[in-house]
Amino acid sequence: YCSFDVGAEGSYYARYLSKALAEGRIGEVPHSPNAMVHTFWDLGVGDTNAIWFAQFIGQQILIIDYYQSEGEGLRHYADVLREKREKYNYLYGKHFAPHDVTQRMQGIEVETRLELAREIGINFDVLAPQRIEDGIELVRAILPRCWFDSAKTMDGVDALEQYHREYD
Repeated sequence: YCSFDVGAEGSYYARYLSKALAEGRIGEVPHSPNAMVHTFWDLGVGDTNAIWFAQFIGQQILIIDYYQSEGEGLRHYADVLREKREKYNYLYGKHFAPHDVTQRMQGIEVETRLELAREIGINFDVLAPQRIEDGIELVRAILPRCWFDSAKTMDGVDALEQYHREYD
């Protein structure tokens, strides 16, 4: 309980991230200007919205950037994508969003966040719904292939380390 090298008790990913650190897969990971940057979104409504920026180079998954915020609309995140493209010369590929991007919204002209995203220039590929347990296993399967840029992704790495099951 006093270790500062391990995530929260019951963490789903702490062991995998500790191994990544030991293997040198958390450190300087520059982006390749010739490879597409794909984004993976966790759309928070009442909590944090997170975006992972990744490149696939051979069998490696380079996690080159991460952004999170709370209480912002999709237009804010479109601005973030634009700013990162201009600052880092990102060449965007696909933007992946969870299935809840298709949920209906009230009080605006478009009916879903997916439609709003398209109107502001973000064309999401919508992932099929799945059980949380299946998603956790998928992340565990890809983490051994991931390299994390320590300067730009540490908030995300910390969030992964702290993601844990609740004990009753």
